[in-house]
Amino acid sequence: MSGMSSRAHNEGPDPRRAMGRLRLALGLVTLALAASVALHMVRLGEDAEPAAAAAAQPPAPAAGDAARPPHRPPPKPAAKPAFVDLPKRVQALTRADPARTDYGEHYYKSPAATVHMHVIGHLQSCPLHIHRRSHETTIVVTGRPEVTQVQGVRGAGSRQQQARSPGMLISSPPYCGHRWKNPDRAMQANLVFTAPPFDGNMFLDEDDPRLARAGAPFVLDPDQALQELAAAGTKRELKQLPIMGGKMWLLTFTGEAAAPASPGPTVAYVARGAGTLLVNGEHRFGPRGLTTVPPNTEIKARADAGKPVAMFLFRPEG
Repeated sequence: MSGMSSRAHNEGPDPRRAMGRLRLALGLVTLALAASVALHMVRLGEDAEPAAAAAAQPPAPAAGDAARPPHRPPPKPAAKPAFVDLPKRVQALTRADPARTDYGEHYYKSPAATVHMHVIGHLQSCPLHIHRRSHETTIVVTGRPEVTQVQGVRGAGSRQQQARSPGMLISSPPYCGHRWKNPDRAMQANLVFTAPPFDGNMFLDEDDPRLARAGAPFVLDPDQALQELAAAGTKRELKQLPIMGGKMWLLTFTGEAAAPASPGPTVAYVARGAGTLLVNGEHRFGPRGLTTVPPNTEIKARADAGKPVAMFLFRPEG
């Protein structure tokens, strides 16, 4: 008996088992606390969503504000066409660099067309050449250049050579040969319209067979156009010219006149006369002035008394 009692006394509670039970209990408590915290955070998020959505909404209008229109930025002011006095530009260019033999200045450039002024020096010439795809129309700004236009091969076509005065329009379709010469000692300026833009000058002789592909050259004298206007007893005429694929027009008038709006800009050049352009205000113009009228804008103008106007309108975009 005494031996059994002694064995029972020695087999009392095991410390290692007690420590394991304690660790298990602590782990269960930790898991319970973590689950409680997670549930609390989810509930907080659910409560915050409506509050955030409400904060994102614009504030309700105050009393009396409901009928007010929404705020919009002020419209941009309409473009105001300003005229460039081309003879003055020639003087400015030559003063800035008197040693140059020629000058160029662009006034319009797009994938459809270009407009630039070309100023050539005294006794300078541009040899006979063609453009394979470009229609070129030139208006003499200053001087009296000698202009040659060739349609067809030598002896089998037409050849024109004549001195041209300021304001005269000279048009050469693709493959129509043309030569330019300034016989004077002063600089000579031309306003050049091309559609589509230049693909380069192809220089050639008058017996080159490519000249046979040329369309007919065209020349227009604005003085003659104004004489025809007066002879017809009318005060205004807007005429589409048979050049540049229908992109060039001539507006002749006394008193007031108008030309309909164009989807694209209109480059306007005053060959004769003086007056006021009535587009987004009033803008004075004189002979040899150039401006660009914004797209979708009707062109209105008023000629000064006794100064009938001949104005070329170039509409490259249609």
